[in-house]
Amino acid sequence: MTRQLPNRDPAVEAASRAYTSPVGHPIYWVTTREAMIAAAREALKPIREVHKPVLPPGIERCGECDVVWPCETAKLIYTTEDLAR
Repeated sequence: MTRQLPNRDPAVEAASRAYTSPVGHPIYWVTTREAMIAAAREALKPIREVHKPVLPPGIERCGECDVVWPCETAKLIYTTEDLAR
């Protein structure tokens, strides 16, 4: 008999993190747009943790893909401003 894993939804988990402060209090966003952006950023955090630049500036490679930074995934998950830094 196989063990049943609990159902999880990464999107719901990300939205919950965007709605809750680090100390557990709810966060109230001024606009729906701000809340949606915060939830999207939370959903991308685990991917950003593995797709990040490594080595000294100027010769960086993606820590996950081992290709020249920014990799194709990084272009989808980082803002233009983040990639320009």
